[in-house]
Amino acid sequence: MSGSLVEIRKLTLGFAGVAVVRDIDIDLPAGKVTALIGESGSGKSLTALALAGLLPKEAEVSGDIRWPGRTEAPQAGRDIGLVFQDPMSSLHPILSIGEQVAEVLATHRPNGKRRWQDHREGARALLDRVGIDGATSLAAYPHQFSGGMRQRVAIAMALAGDPELLIADEPTTALDVRTQGRIVELLKTIGRERSLSLLLITHDLALAAQLADCIVVLYAGRVMEAGPLRRLLDNPRHPYTAGLIATSLDLGRPRTDLLPEIPGSLPQPGEQRDGCPFAPRCPKAGLPCREMMPVWRGTIGDGVACHNAEAAA
Repeated sequence: MSGSLVEIRKLTLGFAGVAVVRDIDIDLPAGKVTALIGESGSGKSLTALALAGLLPKEAEVSGDIRWPGRTEAPQAGRDIGLVFQDPMSSLHPILSIGEQVAEVLATHRPNGKRRWQDHREGARALLDRVGIDGATSLAAYPHQFSGGMRQRVAIAMALAGDPELLIADEPTTALDVRTQGRIVELLKTIGRERSLSLLLITHDLALAAQLADCIVVLYAGRVMEAGPLRRLLDNPRHPYTAGLIATSLDLGRPRTDLLPEIPGSLPQPGEQRDGCPFAPRCPKAGLPCREMMPVWRGTIGDGVACHNAEAAA
């Protein structure tokens, strides 16, 4: 597959007149993994909800979200699968695992000739695919599963509609390190098998490095940098990106060394400030950084917004 599955242009959204995401341009390549990274409060999850059409009705939204290969609007649950951070929030506590997966199939892939039993068989196959014994798990309930198994069920439900795009919002945060690795491998394998586009929402650059083909860095609701994974990790052009890389846990670092940090904190939503929003925390900030918003240099898929950086050649 090639080209863009989704094109986001000048997306701005907020609440009660307070903008929390501003003028975002992002391309999601077909069949690739794009990681949207940044600190909590950067606007990552709101961007994903806007993409899925799941923002609350009071949200104020402008800009365009285009699906070049589609003639009709995509539907969340069918064309867009979603996996959230806490699988317990995605699962009904008093419905069996089989009922919940089968319900997604019945809703989004109904096929008038199919009986409920057929959907349960489809649920069994999906559970098998994500590494759960479907034959023995259809009658189980969420509280009987570990966190990792519940997340696998959530992934099975997200795949039940046979989506073109899978959005995974912090899918491993609530899991132990070993289970995180297994979920990462599962997402990799499923992406290859189904030629899915995957949008990974995370604050964890190490996780993004395991999965992503390309990375988009958000800060205070704006795109700071975007680029192919290897280029961005080897040659970050924005000081914020460099800071995220430096603060990622390096198992090779001596245990006596303190983990580096980015001083300061994100600006509050709606806070008005001249210049680059990262300037108060940036070690390279000069007068232009504090007075003027930097323009984007480069392409949407490989560029940077920084006064002190040059676009990729």
